Amino acid sequence: MANSVISELSNLANKDDVKVNAEMALEHIDKKKYELNISFEESHLDLLPEDLTVNSSNDDNDNRILSIAKFFSNNKDSDKKVVLLTNDNGLKLKAESNDVSVMNFSEFHSYKTSLENKVSSETITITPKEASRKFLQFLKEESEKSIKEDITKAVITVPANFNPTQIALIKEAGEEAGFEEVAIQKEPVAVGFAYALEESSEDKTILVYDFGGGTFDASFLKVSDKKIEIIETDGDNQLGGKDITQKVMEIIFDNILDEVGLDMFEQEDSKLSLIDYNKNLERIKQEAGKVKNDLSDYEKVNVEIPNLINSD
Repeated sequence: MANSVISELSNLANKDDVKVNAEMALEHIDKKKYELNISFEESHLDLLPEDLTVNSSNDDNDNRILSIAKFFSNNKDSDKKVVLLTNDNGLKLKAESNDVSVMNFSEFHSYKTSLENKVSSETITITPKEASRKFLQFLKEESEKSIKEDITKAVITVPANFNPTQIALIKEAGEEAGFEEVAIQKEPVAVGFAYALEESSEDKTILVYDFGGGTFDASFLKVSDKKIEIIETDGDNQLGGKDITQKVMEIIFDNILDEVGLDMFEQEDSKLSLIDYNKNLERIKQEAGKVKNDLSDYEKVNVEIPNLINSD
């Protein structure tokens, strides 16, 4: 059946009105780029009437697709609704005559929208404090199961730039989760305490920084006479690892422009369609993230971006 689907999509890729969608579908299947719930099934032509028309390879592919829909429709043990989705009027008529539910794309879109609206109307809104409480309660219960002891005290760390209101909410969430005593400490400071206690007892000033995926936090700590003084702590929500990824992407853009003449800095300058530009952008972003991580272990890495689309 995989060959039939790919053959059908390959035929559609030659038609201007559906060319882009067909090519994207082929790419998703080939590269398994997304975690989609896709499975390939063998056809069950024995479930269809023997005299069902077969005048071309397209007819044969249609019948194979219909036979699979028929197979799943006949599965009485499944509580899932089986619908054959097609804009092909010929296939639609065949499906209806064989007791297979069928929808065209417009009907499916309306059906999907109505389901989403129904789910949306039933959505439960949860506050950040409530989410924190649930997580801390789960953490407490699982930890107690592991060590087989009650846990009554907790130190909860928060980002360096948390304001007093945010800190108070986290503390309340911890108390409501079941901890009798809750202490709040900013993340860089907590690391600084651990470092100061583990290292030698001599006086020193420590800089602790947390360069995360999207934030940067830093703290200065002074250690003297076995006491720790917080000199300053602060953070920047707009600075972090994602900025490094962006810089690596820009370097890749420069090299692509020099080597193949493709300008990826702006979609208009690339002379690519929006879909093709976004395909390239996603590939480059993934490679940039990989390069950034690899440079933590190596002084130099190679950049490889297969199947990059060019306007030429």
